Amino acid sequence: MADLNWRPPGWSAKPSTPRYLLITKEGASTGHLTISDRALLFGRRVPNEPERGTVRLDHDSISRQHAAVVHSFQGETFAVDLGSRFGTTLDGEKMPANKYTPLREGATLIFGASSRSYTLTATPPAAAAAKPRAAAASAASSAAASAASSSSASASAAPASTPSSVARKPRPLAAVAAAAAADD
Repeated sequence: MADLNWRPPGWSAKPSTPRYLLITKEGASTGHLTISDRALLFGRRVPNEPERGTVRLDHDSISRQHAAVVHSFQGETFAVDLGSRFGTTLDGEKMPANKYTPLREGATLIFGASSRSYTLTATPPAAAAAKPRAAAASAASSAAASAASSSSASASAAPASTPSSVARKPRPLAAVAAAAAADD
């Protein structure tokens, strides 16, 4: 295990409600990180244990201990670049080294030259994903009902041995998210 020089500042605290970093690569969502502890340390030579406050980023432009996201006692969230060689950008602007910068809802971080971005939100990812999924499911069921009514005449001419559409059990959202994270 790597020796971690950086420690969360004395003013850091666990948030009363977790915050989330939504991970995006080339415009596609690839997962999320839950920030439920005082801080998350990002780097190339840290253990990949988000539940313990460290996230390994395997990219040549990432420093051993690159940056951190920190919660304060007042409920604010901050980001700090730890003097990394290739820097950290916040909403497209390079962050100054070793300066704790407040993050607002929707703020986007990019570490080094990585193509991944991390967007801060207070909304649980499952709740945010459920709304678009419900709308898509409703549209799909409407389309299926429309297709079924328009093909009823041709379906009556089909032989009795032709199977009807096979109903599939929907996968839980957690399983879908886990499968998406595994593809990364």
